[in-house]
Amino acid sequence: MIELRPLLERGGGSYFASTEGDIWSNKSGELKKLKACLNSDGYLVLNIYENGVRKSCRVHQLVCEAFHGPKPFEDAEVCHGVGSERTNNRPENLRWGSRDENQKQRDIDGTAAQGENNPKAKLTWPIVREIRKRYRADIKGLKARRAMGLPTIRELAKEYEVSHETIAFLVRGATWKE
Repeated sequence: MIELRPLLERGGGSYFASTEGDIWSNKSGELKKLKACLNSDGYLVLNIYENGVRKSCRVHQLVCEAFHGPKPFEDAEVCHGVGSERTNNRPENLRWGSRDENQKQRDIDGTAAQGENNPKAKLTWPIVREIRKRYRADIKGLKARRAMGLPTIRELAKEYEVSHETIAFLVRGATWKE
């Protein structure tokens, strides 16, 4: 049986969160499930109205507030359960925690938005390995690189349509760590 709980701090009592991790509305006098869509970070978002003003909200934030109360401290974040996806917004999968707790859990689960797990990533692991192989960080100096036919960081950045900073960080191993 699905349980609905009101969103206490939002929408003037017209919105509800369900035990299925969905948001419902009865603004029109008829209860209906709202459609959420994925944002660029991989979280489900939807619009609700507060005092006549449309506001975009993350579904996991609304469900956590409805089932676990308001944020227990100012910088609290919604943490997803062990090994779960960002779209699993069931109340038993959500809890309040600190940024450090949230990041540590993502690192353990392998769900941190790093490398290919980042929805905004333009590169993949095979491409990163190819770039590292082609760049050869042990060869220093533009003349030496030209003599050996090796590309520069800026040339690689242009070829792969990313910033030169992205290439510089990955060839040094500061990002895309294996």
